[in-house]
Amino acid sequence: MPPKRVVIVGGGLTGLSAAYYLEQSTDCEITLLEPGPLGGKVATTRENGCPLELGPDCFFARKPEAMELIRALGIEDEVIEPKSSGFSILADGELHQVPPSIINFSALDWPASDQVAFLSPNGKERAKLEPGQPQGSGEDESIASFFRRRFGEEFSRMVVEPLMAGTHGGRAETLSVRALYPNYMELEQKQGSLNLERKDGSIPSENNATKMEIPKPPPGFLSLKQGMGFLPNSLAGSLTRTTINRAAARTLTAASVETDDSTVEADFVLCTAPSFATAALLKKSAPKLAAKLGELEFVGSRIVTFCFNRADIGNEMRGTGFLVPQGEDDVISGCTYASEKWERRAPSDKVILRVFLRGDENQALPRIKQLLNIQNEPLFCRPSTWDKALPQYKVGHLDWLKDLEAELANHPWLLLAGASYKGVGVPDCIRQGREAAAKIAERL
Repeated sequence: MPPKRVVIVGGGLTGLSAAYYLEQSTDCEITLLEPGPLGGKVATTRENGCPLELGPDCFFARKPEAMELIRALGIEDEVIEPKSSGFSILADGELHQVPPSIINFSALDWPASDQVAFLSPNGKERAKLEPGQPQGSGEDESIASFFRRRFGEEFSRMVVEPLMAGTHGGRAETLSVRALYPNYMELEQKQGSLNLERKDGSIPSENNATKMEIPKPPPGFLSLKQGMGFLPNSLAGSLTRTTINRAAARTLTAASVETDDSTVEADFVLCTAPSFATAALLKKSAPKLAAKLGELEFVGSRIVTFCFNRADIGNEMRGTGFLVPQGEDDVISGCTYASEKWERRAPSDKVILRVFLRGDENQALPRIKQLLNIQNEPLFCRPSTWDKALPQYKVGHLDWLKDLEAELANHPWLLLAGASYKGVGVPDCIRQGREAAAKIAERL
């Protein structure tokens, strides 16, 4: 009996991971259709010898899937830790360092919050009332609704929301806390507070602390020496039985994938393209599923990477960069000091800044020069624009997923995976690729 034929449409890190795990666990024939960059948005370019990230610059270390794959590929020597930590918040035109001890929202250091200059006394006092706030219903709600209910509007808007919504390119008023940060909602339902040990209002005393050296916690994020694009490149290079076809898919059916110039026969199709692209491919063969896929909204991502002479930067660059709360600036939403965050990103006399845009790209340079007191023009700048880059897991996303999976059950030849569905980070995409490969292996 000939081996089954699997066609992966869309590539990206999810598709490459699926191909890798299919090769490990099955003897099926695998074709990967991807006309664009094999790693999708996980891509690194170089300019003047400097590696520049076009998409994510790191991966979340506490989700194991990325490191497991890196070890399997034998490239663990490429892994690097951040060389700096912490970040700042832009408030009233000034950058303010954020104490690390106030960004663990389930173990807040209340005394440290007293030293935060960009929060008003009332905002600080309201945040300290979190342990006594009423427990929510457990129904899905937005990031803003949940954290403003727990900590008050000011602390949530200035500290929580730039971190939790900004990384997804969306608005805290619409993004789902249950889909993106379920641990906080589960904690509230379990113990009635995110800071149960402080519910009586007590503060742990330094005098009562155990007199022992506390080991440094492992870093939350990791990257690769040659840039994040090294991961999909290594993954693609490891494939031995996968045919990589650079044609674009046009139509998906139960028996084949149509491209511009050929038909690729398939027993199973795994589509790892964004949901809107998948919807277009399924419009004829699965119109109800296509309609459901088309409901997910996306926002674009615009980044400009600048290189400056270090001597031209007048302000101290503390930590890994800064975030900008909604309403504080119309031009930028944040900035990563890439050369300060990671080794090997620039020569010692140069600085690489990644500026995330909220407004007019033409205003990015004058704004960053103003904020960091930069005296001269950049040595180079590199824009990176992704249309419909970030899926928006809005309130009700998990209900949408449930309905989607019910409709998908009518098409047993088809599987869906990728950032549109169950996580947008690098480990999430790898996990979804591995899970899809396991499902295909079960059905063979």
